[in-house]
Amino acid sequence: MALVKVICIHCRKSDDIFKNGKARSGLQRFVCRCCNKTFQRDYLYNANQPGIHEQIFQLTHNGLGVRDIERFLKISRTTIIAHLNTITTSCNRTSI
Repeated sequence: MALVKVICIHCRKSDDIFKNGKARSGLQRFVCRCCNKTFQRDYLYNANQPGIHEQIFQLTHNGLGVRDIERFLKISRTTIIAHLNTITTSCNRTSI
């Protein structure tokens, strides 16, 4: 039996991780006892990977269009637009 060390993707420091059931996709979910957040080690869809939100922001900031980002990251155009909408609404809230 192989033992794989899992570190929290949210706080990036805790290894106090425990199993927390299975996702709809059948993949194992984990919970961090330090920050109390749940996550998966692997995802079936690229848009759920950690860091995609920041990549979308950086690519649009550098002038790429939605279709270019779709081809580059291999995720749906509607998902990219949804991420961009959350970025603009969060920017509008902080500027008020």
